[in-house]
Amino acid sequence: MRVGILDIVAAGALAVALLMPGPSRPIRLLYNKEAASLTPRIAEAQARVAMDPRDGAAAAALAELLVRTRQTDWAIRAAVRAAATESPDAWRAMVAASAAHIDRYEIRQGLEWAEKALATCEKDGAACAVHERARLNLFVNALRAAFDSRIDPKRNPEGFTDAVERAVPLIRMGPR
Repeated sequence: MRVGILDIVAAGALAVALLMPGPSRPIRLLYNKEAASLTPRIAEAQARVAMDPRDGAAAAALAELLVRTRQTDWAIRAAVRAAATESPDAWRAMVAASAAHIDRYEIRQGLEWAEKALATCEKDGAACAVHERARLNLFVNALRAAFDSRIDPKRNPEGFTDAVERAVPLIRMGPR
C-alpha cells in the first residue's frame, strides 16, 4: 500500500481539526432579551409586507419594530422599498425611513424623507387624514429646525433638543 500526497494532506487536515482549541470568544445573541421578545411581531410584520409589498402601513410597522431592535439598516431598506411604490399610504413608509435615519442621527436624510412623506401625503388620492398631515407637518418643522441649527445631536443632545423645542413648542405637564 502506497501513501500519496493526498493522503498526507488529508491526515494533516484531520489532525489540525482535532487538535485546534475551541473558540475563545463566547457566542452572543444578535438581539437582547427585549428585542428577542419582538421576534414574533417582526415575523408577522414581515409576512404582511411579503403579502403586499405596496402596503406602506405594513412596511412602516416592520421598520418601527426593526428600529426598536437596533436594526436600522434593515428598517431603512424595508421602508424605502415600500416608499418607492405608488400606493395611497406610501407616505407612511417614508416617515418610517425618516425615523430610522433620525435614530442613526442622520438628520439630513431624515429631513429629506420627512419632506418627501409630507409632499406625498398632500397629493390627491393619498390615504392621509388631516390630523396625520398636521402631525407630519410638525415633524418636518422640528427636523428642519434641528437641521438648520447645525448642532450635532451626538455631541450636544441638550442643545439639539432645545433647537427642536424652540421650533415646535410642546405643552409639558410636570417636570421635564
